[in-house]
Amino acid sequence: MESFGTSGGNIINIGSAATSSTPPGYSTYVATKSAVNGITRVLAKELAGKKVRVNCINPGFVETEGAKTTGNFEQIANAVASLTPLGRVGQPEDIGSVAVFLASEDSLWLTGELIYASGGFR
Repeated sequence: MESFGTSGGNIINIGSAATSSTPPGYSTYVATKSAVNGITRVLAKELAGKKVRVNCINPGFVETEGAKTTGNFEQIANAVASLTPLGRVGQPEDIGSVAVFLASEDSLWLTGELIYASGGFR
């Protein structure tokens, strides 16, 4: 039996946990990230015959250089951390490790999946 991952490829999209938490004031952001989720699911079906897996990581609030440019980063980070079961905001490595898993042969049975990496804040 040929392994699904031995040929073809792997697409890992980046969405957002905001698609399920729907924060007020972020309608355009939530709409575009919802589109990423939708195209992930459709492409997973369209490309499966070519042995291409398509998944999406939906991060929660992550401490990035971009996030720090908001005028009230510390206030937002503290508020999110207090509402997150794991008690902190995400770090880039948290999302990177999920991407490494999805790119590995350990995830050969995953396609069309929306993986929420949010510390439980969703």
